[in-house]
Amino acid sequence: MFRIIIVSILMLTIEVAAQLDSLVSYYNNGKIESIVHLRDQVRDGDAKYYWENGSLKEELTYSNGRVEGLVRKYNQDGVLREMFSIENGKRKG
Repeated sequence: MFRIIIVSILMLTIEVAAQLDSLVSYYNNGKIESIVHLRDQVRDGDAKYYWENGSLKEELTYSNGRVEGLVRKYNQDGVLREMFSIENGKRKG
């Protein structure tokens, strides 16, 4: 029983130590402009940006504040228009 309590406390401590949050910004019309995930107040994780009409504009992933991995860009109708990867800060494709 004592071990279970200690393990539970350690798991909670680890979870609290790395603060996960999301930054959501809005257009004046009330629609979402962007949703960016943060870890310890640094962009880290999936991010989505939207056109003012509510359609998806761009999807990408941040790793420790830098864009890394697949980037997808859409036109205002939500149709994919460009897709490329970022590796070590450089665009591929």
